[in-house]
Amino acid sequence: MPTAHPAAALTRHLGLALALWAAACGKSPQTTSTVTPEPPKATAPAEEDDLPARLERLSARLEEARVRGHIPGMAVAVVKGDEVIFAEGFGLADLKTKRPVTPKTVFAVGSTTKAFTSALVAMQIDAGKLRWDDPVSQHVPELKLVTRPKQADGTTAQPTLRDVLCHRTGFTRMSLLWYGSPLTTNEVFTQASGAEPIADFREKFHYNNVTYAAAGEAAARTAGTTWEALLKQRLFDPLGMSSTNVTVPAAKANENLAQGYRWREVQEVHEALPMREIVSVAPAGAINSTVLDMAQWVRLQLGRGTFEGKSLVSAERLQETWSSQIEVGGGIHYGLGWMLGDWQGHRVVEHGGNIDGYAAEVAMLPDDGIGFVLLTNISVTPLQRESMGLVFDSLLGELPKDEDEGPALDLRPYTGRYVVDFGPWSDDRFTVTDEGGRLFVDVPGQRKYELRPPNAEGRWVFALTDTIQVYFDRGADGRAQVLHMLQGGLDLELPREGYAFPIEITPEEAADLVGRFRSDTPPLEASVRVESGRLVADIKGQMAFALRKPGEDGRWKFRAKDDIAVSFRRDDKGKVDALIVHQGGADVPLARVATKERPLPTVEELLKTAKAQRTTQRLRKLGPIELTGKVRMPSSNIEGRFRMVIDADHHGRLELDLGRHGRLIDTYDGTSAWSISTIAPPTESKGKYLEQAAHSLAYPIGDFTAGWDGATVEDRVGEGKDERVVVVLRAEGLPPAKVFVDPKTGKVTATEQMSLSEGVGVIPAKGEVGEYRKALGLELPHRVSSFNEHSGATIFEIESVKKAEGDLATLFGRPKDL
Repeated sequence: MPTAHPAAALTRHLGLALALWAAACGKSPQTTSTVTPEPPKATAPAEEDDLPARLERLSARLEEARVRGHIPGMAVAVVKGDEVIFAEGFGLADLKTKRPVTPKTVFAVGSTTKAFTSALVAMQIDAGKLRWDDPVSQHVPELKLVTRPKQADGTTAQPTLRDVLCHRTGFTRMSLLWYGSPLTTNEVFTQASGAEPIADFREKFHYNNVTYAAAGEAAARTAGTTWEALLKQRLFDPLGMSSTNVTVPAAKANENLAQGYRWREVQEVHEALPMREIVSVAPAGAINSTVLDMAQWVRLQLGRGTFEGKSLVSAERLQETWSSQIEVGGGIHYGLGWMLGDWQGHRVVEHGGNIDGYAAEVAMLPDDGIGFVLLTNISVTPLQRESMGLVFDSLLGELPKDEDEGPALDLRPYTGRYVVDFGPWSDDRFTVTDEGGRLFVDVPGQRKYELRPPNAEGRWVFALTDTIQVYFDRGADGRAQVLHMLQGGLDLELPREGYAFPIEITPEEAADLVGRFRSDTPPLEASVRVESGRLVADIKGQMAFALRKPGEDGRWKFRAKDDIAVSFRRDDKGKVDALIVHQGGADVPLARVATKERPLPTVEELLKTAKAQRTTQRLRKLGPIELTGKVRMPSSNIEGRFRMVIDADHHGRLELDLGRHGRLIDTYDGTSAWSISTIAPPTESKGKYLEQAAHSLAYPIGDFTAGWDGATVEDRVGEGKDERVVVVLRAEGLPPAKVFVDPKTGKVTATEQMSLSEGVGVIPAKGEVGEYRKALGLELPHRVSSFNEHSGATIFEIESVKKAEGDLATLFGRPKDL
């Protein structure tokens, strides 16, 4: 029934407390710096006479990006060497009064605060008061995290200052502990101590503002003061950052404060937002500043800890904050309060910041002596990432010549729709468009991404990040037939809609190759099939890889990654008895699984087994029913109460009462969906977000296909009592969803759905459905849980079921109050 998905509801209400990072598994984190400090290089424009032209071009490009990105106002400052060479305001600080942005306009800088905190820790290490590898609990005893796994003696490892400063504790965000919560700093730490990790210690990058704030608290306590006072004494005052502060009242006292906004993409309007107070986790994101003040901070960084001849922090300690501690993913690593990557071979040290109504970026090419600050009054914007390419290219790239540059590139052969079947997409479309002579890729559920003109290799680099590129295969008529996306070491093929790949192998030719294969050591399972005229190896838990026809070595290389291949081993009778996976110099055999293939049940058969029609009829006769019980969020150590109301027409209402951590209500009445809470402004869902409310799988009973455009049975997973049939549900404009159905009972036991969160993006969420019991003549699940990597698990335990009281408008319409 389409009440709000629990994970999606929390994500939506938390808003920018959950601004996304490209999180991925990180292995073998470094614990010491391996980089030798070096002075900045003055390698910006080759000809200093070009600098005015370069900055003029930069200004024009920034304004164009601001308008295109629906940013009301922003300011940018650029530092080269030890000089601020550019500081300019763009757009409006306040849309109502039409007040313009200037370099003196104040913005919240969000998580760019984190590098200030790591610098304070570095200063205390210089003073002999701290060490990077001190246990956090040694200085902040209120925070005693129980990591996993347990050690040989039964104890658990204690996170160090280094661990919390690089987000590798295994604990996820815990945003409800501070976002709109009245808890004090000590109360937040105490409650966080009871949270459960979602990953093993030092194994994965999981962004966490609560644990990060503890490092700032440790620095302050060892200095015998508060974090705010220490920050002012050690950094703001020496750097002359006189317009910078860390509280909302102080920010509001400055007449130059920008009003913050969020962009409602469906309505195409800006909505003013109140500033977010961040007292309890201030060291993770509380600074408010101007680009002129922040430029002094960049000067200190580029000066390796020295500012105007005075050393504030040692170069060695500062360099440690720039050293990789754990991999984030996609070529990005995390240091201590800094993201680490590269731009066209140049080392990048940077960090973004997002908080209600504001987005920021601080980025440097430290080896080139270049850095900049971007501050905006919009909650989140792709310009945070795009600005790096704009600024760095404007200073270091080739300056366009005024003379004739030749004819414009004809983009018509590339535009169109391309079919995508990997990652979260199943039979979706990437749309390539020509907008003002620029090529864009519109990614469903996300946004349009600008592509830079092709380089000498024919690669179109994403303006957002040079870690993603595309190129095209063109037919004899010059029209693009296939879009290739290069990302994370993979070359992924997207055929143009209506284009069919040439047939390389028929089902008859592949008859003895197809089937299931398995290895116990290492645990690996794969199935081989023919799809669209190609042989495909579907690796369980990964993705389906199309294979290239083999050469003389008999190896079928992965089209997406040609350093991985498979071959087929035959027994004495010439029959294929194993699949050999060749990767990294190793050959792993997967034995053929001898199974008697059973036909998959149809959707109709599953619904008949579940007696779905009878359930719907019974629910319609009852009218709306109310389910109440306990809700638990172990990743944040939060418990509360919930009330859920559903009916046979797929309307829904979800209420959460989390005590001091907030209350929220989500409703859907068939034509509108609303969210109100104590932690965010009321929000009406429109467009695709309204469609998502109509297609929630939060509580899937009866006909789980109702309301969807299509449902297909696509796979069978598990064996014996754990066997499940995978049904894929599709609706126009939404990512496909999956339900896992017990074929013996027809009951849904698990779900997978990509949750769309406005301003945040797409968040993969998994659900578990169980403990079915009779209530009101219905077979209802009494335990439902959802999980995503940003919030962890949310578990609903149903204690009572009864007929709901109240009319439909009161139950499912816009909530009047909390």
